[in-house]
Amino acid sequence: MVDPKTIVLGSERKMRGSGSKRQCVEVKDEMKYIPLLSTLERLLQNSNLLTEIEKGHKSKDTILRDYCDGRKFSKHPLCSVSIQWLQVFLYYDDLELCNPLGSRRSVHKIGNNIFKIS
Repeated sequence: MVDPKTIVLGSERKMRGSGSKRQCVEVKDEMKYIPLLSTLERLLQNSNLLTEIEKGHKSKDTILRDYCDGRKFSKHPLCSVSIQWLQVFLYYDDLELCNPLGSRRSVHKIGNNIFKIS
């Protein structure tokens, strides 16, 4: 498992507490980041996964199952050199933790970067 890294994006001062116990505190805006390269290195230490990658997944017949089976891939100069490729697909999605129609919309929004290897 690769540990997430905390990155501070900025900070602001807010009043917290109630009555005579109100005080000004600094609130940090942070994000958590899990490095992609470190995660891939860790995954490739798994011998079963490494064996699957080394096999390759290009189809032997004419059925289009994957990007590797396409004409553009086979005509690319780098692809004709080796059949062993690690495809990394990157996705991004937003997630609301609260009611998206309520007064606090966009306050508790989380952005997710997801990757899939093939």
